[in-house]
Amino acid sequence: MSIALASALVPVLIIGGVLAARMPMRALAAYAAVIPFGSGVVIPGPVPPPFNTLSSLLGVVVSVSLAVDRLRREPGGGRGRSVPSVPVFLLFLSLTLASMLWSIDRTATAQSLVVLASLMLLFLLAATLQPTRQQLRELEVAVVVGGTATAVFGLWLLFTGSLIATDEAVPRFATAGGGGGVSDPNITAASLLLPLVLGLTAVFRSTAPRIRVAATIAAAVTASGIALTGSRGGVAAALVGSLIVVSIERRPRGLLPWLAGFAVVAAVILIVTASGVDERLTRSGTTGRSDIWKVGIKTCSSYCASGSGFGSFSAAYQRELLRSSDLTGYGLRSFKAHNIWLAMLVESGIPGLLLGFWGLWLIMTELARLPKRVRGPPTAAMVALLTSNLFLNNLSFKYFWMVLIYAVLTTRGVEDGRARGGVPPRTPAPMAASRF
Repeated sequence: MSIALASALVPVLIIGGVLAARMPMRALAAYAAVIPFGSGVVIPGPVPPPFNTLSSLLGVVVSVSLAVDRLRREPGGGRGRSVPSVPVFLLFLSLTLASMLWSIDRTATAQSLVVLASLMLLFLLAATLQPTRQQLRELEVAVVVGGTATAVFGLWLLFTGSLIATDEAVPRFATAGGGGGVSDPNITAASLLLPLVLGLTAVFRSTAPRIRVAATIAAAVTASGIALTGSRGGVAAALVGSLIVVSIERRPRGLLPWLAGFAVVAAVILIVTASGVDERLTRSGTTGRSDIWKVGIKTCSSYCASGSGFGSFSAAYQRELLRSSDLTGYGLRSFKAHNIWLAMLVESGIPGLLLGFWGLWLIMTELARLPKRVRGPPTAAMVALLTSNLFLNNLSFKYFWMVLIYAVLTTRGVEDGRARGGVPPRTPAPMAASRF
């Protein structure tokens, strides 16, 4: 049965990819819409996690479609200059692949590299696209719809008493986080940041009342979904992203209705979730992260020169904890770094940290050059993403690279508009959020 299902999926993926090559941006939009559901939609069969989810299946289809689309173009037929961060991320990928040679946990490194390489391939292929304003609108709308649907599912779980309790005995909303039914509330919160930023931007920029109401509802519901995860890092990142949108828009009159709506929804959520989510959000402390970070920093003397091997932080943590009697850690378990910079430093060494920082910095630099109204959503999403990853290390997760893809596509879309005369250098064109 499993072999038959796998055999049937192969031609489906190939045919789907070829058909999607005629409209790669729409295929990408469909993929972006299901990312927040993550491991919530698992496909039965022989495919191992984390590749046995609907989002992973769509990711393969999108990658095939982008590859076919790229091959169909004439050499040099792509408009616009190349993306500066692409060669840097290629160097980073090369370094992580090489780390397999000296990894202290080759099994974990091999598994992590398969995921990272597949996501980075999707990013590299998407970076060759030159989207129109309408295609960017469709992508943004898909992201908002997907995030809102995910949050609605969380609210449904709340009101039906179906939220699953974590090891802290606190019911928290979680869908994204891995395959095989594994989910993580913190990753779910992070995956909803881009939908929240785009929905909030639409509140400010929409001119039609019905669209503004729809955008307000979408943003409020998505914010509620983030609150339901009980992720303090996710809530902090959502606030940072929202503040950036507000600071760029600077429309107090448009801000007041959204703040009032958000306050009401947040109050209702906190009152209804008397089960402990509200207490967790207001709790002090790092929930063991500071102990993990101390051990991670202590491993630097052994691994920060060349790295312990991509994806091997857990092994480095356990080794250091066992040989250092002065460290208490947070238990001898398989912990991740819970900080993207610490993870890159320990796993990829100083060269990997510098390359990772350089690649992200180049994207932020490109966004800073965009017209003010255009750069708001991708900049807010990037900063919110990096804020959440001060408490996570999700370099090998779909939502992380989707934010980077959106930022790069926005940059390339504006460049194409300028080349066509559609976007004057000093007059930004309305983005998708302006029409939702």
